Amino acid sequence: MKILVYNSHIVRRKIRTILYVFVMAILLTTNCFSQDTSEYVNKGWALRGKKDFQGVYKVTDECILKFSAQADKLASGLADFPPTGDEESFKIMNDVATCYFIKGESLREQGKVEEAIEAFKTILDKYPFAQAFDPRGWYWSLAEKAKIAIDQLQGKIVRPREEPDIIEKEIKVKLYDAGSEFPVNYLKYGRFLNPGTRNYKYVIDNPISLAKAVGEGIFPNTNSVKFDPQFIKVKKTLSKVDHWKVLNSRDMRTAFYKWNIAPEPPGVKLFYIADILERSGYIKPAIKAYYAILVHYPRSYGWTYWHTPWYIGKAALYRLKYLLRENPKLGLRLEDASIKILNGYDNEIRNDVFIVNPGKLTKLSFIERLLLRSRGIPKRQNLGKIVETRGGERVKLVKYESGDWQMLLNNRPFIIKGMTYGPTRVGESPDDGSLQNWSTQDLNQNGLIDAPYEAWVDKNKNNSQDLTEKVTGDFKLMKEMGVNTLRLYYQPFTINKELIGQMYQKYGIYIIIGDFLGKYTLGSGADWEKGTDYDDPTDRENMLDSVREMVATFKDEPYVLMWLLGNENVYGLGCNADKKPESFFKFANEAALLIKSLDPEKRPVGIASGDSLFLNIFAQNCPDIDVFGTNSYRGKYGFLDLWDQVKIVADIPAMITEYGAPSYAKGYTMDEAESFQAGYHRANWQDIYYNSCGYGAANAIGGFVFEWLDEWWKAYEPAYHDKKGLFAGPFLDGYMHEEWLGLCSQGNGKKSPYLRQLKKAYFTYKKLWKK
Repeated sequence: MKILVYNSHIVRRKIRTILYVFVMAILLTTNCFSQDTSEYVNKGWALRGKKDFQGVYKVTDECILKFSAQADKLASGLADFPPTGDEESFKIMNDVATCYFIKGESLREQGKVEEAIEAFKTILDKYPFAQAFDPRGWYWSLAEKAKIAIDQLQGKIVRPREEPDIIEKEIKVKLYDAGSEFPVNYLKYGRFLNPGTRNYKYVIDNPISLAKAVGEGIFPNTNSVKFDPQFIKVKKTLSKVDHWKVLNSRDMRTAFYKWNIAPEPPGVKLFYIADILERSGYIKPAIKAYYAILVHYPRSYGWTYWHTPWYIGKAALYRLKYLLRENPKLGLRLEDASIKILNGYDNEIRNDVFIVNPGKLTKLSFIERLLLRSRGIPKRQNLGKIVETRGGERVKLVKYESGDWQMLLNNRPFIIKGMTYGPTRVGESPDDGSLQNWSTQDLNQNGLIDAPYEAWVDKNKNNSQDLTEKVTGDFKLMKEMGVNTLRLYYQPFTINKELIGQMYQKYGIYIIIGDFLGKYTLGSGADWEKGTDYDDPTDRENMLDSVREMVATFKDEPYVLMWLLGNENVYGLGCNADKKPESFFKFANEAALLIKSLDPEKRPVGIASGDSLFLNIFAQNCPDIDVFGTNSYRGKYGFLDLWDQVKIVADIPAMITEYGAPSYAKGYTMDEAESFQAGYHRANWQDIYYNSCGYGAANAIGGFVFEWLDEWWKAYEPAYHDKKGLFAGPFLDGYMHEEWLGLCSQGNGKKSPYLRQLKKAYFTYKKLWKK
């Protein structure tokens, strides 16, 4: 999964990193930096996966022998973990410590307890601030995991080392100057030049009057805050405040004042001021601030956690649309606003061309306001004739004269109300090989598959099955919620077809069945160290064989709705689609053609990509893929311009193959975090619905929630429900807590895989999907 989050400060940290490396190159032995220690780490992990323990020891010992002196010097200068973004400066230290960890894990697996403890203890003693990189995109503490491993080896009761939950006090902004005008009529204060072109510009003729109209903190008003009594009180303390750290805190007042003076580009600064105002309940000033970005800074950009461009103007545009939709009492609409970015589907900003029209905020008429409140967003009625069809007779995708796309199942409209389903029992993990096949798991050996048929709801959340808490099963719970489709993959486990058939017969739930197409090397047979190469003839043939086998296995099953290829392969991880996107998409199209030649029903074929990365290359190379599916985590405002992007570039149906948010946030109560998760899902589903046939971009055919059940293995130790924020993201506390994404909790884990505690988001969907 790839998460959108906004970190323009990464640029400055990279500069610090470059300077640090330059200095260390002078201080340390120069030739040590000419060798890539990551090769030892990659080989070590690969050999451990093959259980070639002698090979593990040879590789890790060689790395330790060659580089431990340099690693020790780096470690000696640390009193804490390096700042986020500076990890590469300590690469040698991190890799040497990782080699000790790989060695310790291998020794433990061989039963060599004392030697394993010695390896893990070395990490604690010498490299307490070393971090290993998880290929899924984040760093984790080696010392923390080494301590757990030692405790386990010594037979101690292992408990997670977590900070206590401290609920922060919420302090909202109190505006000193909210401005004199809403909405602001910019024509009174300046001129819009060349709107709708690459040469758009707004020229301010009367800056003083415009500043009075917009209010405190909104460009060009940079002075009002200086006279704000609260700002004057705290001004001297703000120098000690990190503007990035305070941004996602509950002290919005301090965040507002700090961001007014933060050393950031003006577009970035204005966006976060708008965000803080919105969270404080100042909807009108927030709307003014977001719109000011469209007027003054539509070409601004920042960087995501993954160092991909974040286009601030587009983000502001879609937040405006969200706020206007959610606040109909304002009686406003945004007319003609658009920001198009030519060449915006890669990670290169120098080739971007912006076509900008800031549009205008206009007031709805009295009749329009009444209709909006009573009926909501109106649906287009006259779609015209069908002009294009993809798929077969039973499942098809049709395009009308209006340009709207729609999925038809047995000639009736069908929108995918999907769930990513893979209930993982507490204590199991794919990382250590303990993960079992949920579709055949029958731990109590009573002939019933555990999670689908024997799950029960812990209504009072006492982690015990009371007499009134009867066995229900996940399939029934999902049906009652409104789920009509599951997203499943053909690998790595064989799917229990009898079970899926029973689910379809009893509950009418379909599946979309997928092949990873070389992601995580699944299907290609490639070595993990090498990864799947989409130009390699052997890898390609192996993957086509896997696809061929999948179709042969499921082509005659009535519960298969459509086929799916890949899972955000464009981000890499066990494959080179990130480096060779054209090769990947050409091969994906070849796989789609193979499926269509083998499937007698000619069901549609979709792809599961990663957000809109390389969308243009997909469109150029995948004419035979029918649906652009993508995993997208853009925040509580929905998927922003994704639907329009797909419509313009590819003009095929679109679906979200993953979306969701965690139900835990540091500094918030569990109730608040669950409410945020529920609101996030509500807004994301509404964005899907209001871009389906008859609305908006009219190309959405549904989406898949990620996910049904909390998975406890994501942060390494599968026996504990970890509360760590694994990486930054657009969530309640600014971080992704990946072990809390489920719509159901497993409680304290002792009744796994049976216990279900339904979160608020479950009931949100029950209302949305059962209408």
